[in-house]
Amino acid sequence: MRLFDREPDPNCLRFKNYSEGEFEYLSVSSRPVCRLIVEVLESWFSEYPDGPKRAAIKREIETSEEDFHPVFFEMLLFKFFKSLGCTVEIEPEPGNGIQSRPDFLVQTPQGGEFYCEAVHSIGKSKAQRAY
Repeated sequence: MRLFDREPDPNCLRFKNYSEGEFEYLSVSSRPVCRLIVEVLESWFSEYPDGPKRAAIKREIETSEEDFHPVFFEMLLFKFFKSLGCTVEIEPEPGNGIQSRPDFLVQTPQGGEFYCEAVHSIGKSKAQRAY
């Protein structure tokens, strides 16, 4: 499964329109910088383990402009931890009667471990972002 399913428009060298979503623009643009971004995102996505979370990432990043940056941040954190040599478990069961699942259980090469919840905040409400 790929993150970007369609080929870019070879004639699309324009800048992103204000009303256009990030994913939508990256999907069609042939600008070299956009192709590089797509290549990096595809690489990160290919390393994400198969399963429901991977499918959810693809669905969220494709369908919702509001989800692009939080999903990007989650993939960035995953890639960062892996590049440090950590083992990363996706949405682990924390136990102890806790109902919610954090995004990651990270185990360091030195044997330490911690839970990580990827939170992306822009400091604006939904209504403020609409302007």
